[in-house]
Amino acid sequence: MRHLYSRALTGTAVVVVLGLFLKLILTPDPVGDFFLQAGRLEASGATGRALMVYDLIVARHPNSSYAPRALVRVGDLLSTQGRQEGDKEKLKQSVDAYVKLARSYPKDPFAVTALQNAGSIAAQDLGDRSLARGIYAQIIRNNGQDSEIGAEAVIKLARLSIADGDGKRAQGLLQEVMRRWNNNPTLAAEAQYFLGVCYETVFRKRDYATRAYNEVIARFPKSQWAGDARERLGLLVFGDRGGPPTRRVLLNIQSLPDEIDTDGESDNAMWNALRLALAARGLSGDTTLLQGYSLSPFYAGLNPNNAGEIISLNTDAWSNVVAAAGFRFSVKGGGQEQEALRDLQDSLDAAQLPLVYWQNEGQGHWSLAIGYDSERGEIMLQDRGAQFDTLAAKTWATKWKVPSTFKKTYTLISLIAPGNTPNPKLTPTPIPSPMPGNTPAPIVNGPPTFVWGLAPIKEEVPIGKTADRAATLLLRNGTPNRLLNANALDFLANAFAAAAREASTASAPEVLPTNTPSPIPAPEENTENSIYDPTPTSAPVDATPAPTPREQIARAEKLWPFWNAPVKSWIAKRRNAAQWCRLAALKTNNSRFTRAAELFIQSAEALEIASRTTKTLSAATLADNPTALDSLAASCRKARDAEREAANILG
Repeated sequence: MRHLYSRALTGTAVVVVLGLFLKLILTPDPVGDFFLQAGRLEASGATGRALMVYDLIVARHPNSSYAPRALVRVGDLLSTQGRQEGDKEKLKQSVDAYVKLARSYPKDPFAVTALQNAGSIAAQDLGDRSLARGIYAQIIRNNGQDSEIGAEAVIKLARLSIADGDGKRAQGLLQEVMRRWNNNPTLAAEAQYFLGVCYETVFRKRDYATRAYNEVIARFPKSQWAGDARERLGLLVFGDRGGPPTRRVLLNIQSLPDEIDTDGESDNAMWNALRLALAARGLSGDTTLLQGYSLSPFYAGLNPNNAGEIISLNTDAWSNVVAAAGFRFSVKGGGQEQEALRDLQDSLDAAQLPLVYWQNEGQGHWSLAIGYDSERGEIMLQDRGAQFDTLAAKTWATKWKVPSTFKKTYTLISLIAPGNTPNPKLTPTPIPSPMPGNTPAPIVNGPPTFVWGLAPIKEEVPIGKTADRAATLLLRNGTPNRLLNANALDFLANAFAAAAREASTASAPEVLPTNTPSPIPAPEENTENSIYDPTPTSAPVDATPAPTPREQIARAEKLWPFWNAPVKSWIAKRRNAAQWCRLAALKTNNSRFTRAAELFIQSAEALEIASRTTKTLSAATLADNPTALDSLAASCRKARDAEREAANILG
């Protein structure tokens, strides 16, 4: 199987994968170990290398019980990447992996799920209904139409026929499921519901559709399809005749902080906009926590060829925070006003958290969009507290057109939480019953209201994800021009220790031999033709050793700029890491974070001692100060060991 690895591989990756390949061939039973290694590569973010290891397992050990599991991971990884990146080639490859699993291991427990995943990707992500039909037909052949798995596949085929506009075929398939599985509440309810959809959307028979939906509600009131049927009924009853159905959609979010400055185009305004989204799901917007979620306190390093360079995080810190909270996000902008408003409605329909950038009182401003009323043409925005503002959508859209930080008009950032689906299951909220003595509210011919109740996210979720990612980052080696964290400290310690040894050798005087009697008898003196001169010389003896190369000292001199701005940045980051760990300990009541904070402080203090030592020296005097060089090496080792232990505790 071919994967899009070329952009991800480096020379180091090739060597690692080649080593794994050789071990895979030569070791008698390596498959379990390699499956675990691939899992660790996944966890560290090396997805391309993990995919290569899984492929090696399938190719070299097809009879192993790990081979089908490896194919599952290939399919899962590629489908996730394909959806996140909008890469259809990867989605196709994920389908190939799932289909290969079902074909090569038809009796494996993963085979059915693999084909179901393949069918879903083909139909929903690739829009290839022909491919999806073939996959669902294969499920029916493998499991029989009389099985529950086969019946589920028949319903999928019927839904594809509805999408194709083939109402007769869809009707026949759904009625067959209802006949065979009339007493199964899950299958019968789903078949009855989609029969109503078929009547509504393909045959355009509103009365038939209404009866079908009512049948779902009456027979299967506790099923998920009953809620969906109520939604469709609401749209049928309240929808505009001859036009698209109208609705009112609201997000029920947590109260927002009262004072968050989201004005302007600065990075600070962007961060505060993110605070709005996190607060809406019950997460703290504390600056220390956000810094930790961004991973910047855990990213420091050294460029051996330019030691004065401050090594900064080379990924988007904003994206890291979003990922720590478990969100994915998309950014849209540009285009026409009507298209932008439709995108915003779609985002709200899918229970996503939309952030919009608009001009408020002459200044750019970020807000959360928390609802809309398509009948009244209104949009609801909230940026503090529990109160939201209702604005005319058309008037507001002219202010939404202002370009944002992303250099786009109509900027829309949609934050997608785990479990969100692109096709929401909306349920109308009932009209509240009147209090005793009050007049009931009149029933008006207005749009149905749908409310998304967004459950709060526990703070332990982003803290746990950040701890795992920070542990991996702290132990990452980096590249030759960007040594990271503990690896960089190890490099510095070795460099200054070697320079100290060289300086000690260069400064030590040569020890001359003493005049001790030789155990070998001297030859008899020949005074006539003696080649020995018994007269001692009075010339001084030169005790200076011959010049030696100063490579190690020169190397230390080259690294000397590190002790200026780069070490100050490193110390500040580790103190920020300690603050984050203390707050994480408080939020989670977990003592491991307290210990990690102590270790980050140890690292910072060791580097501060080293930094003070360098103030008494200069690069030109290193050869005369072996003791100081030894001290620098010891401080680097202490900081290195503290950071390694912190990584092991966090991981």
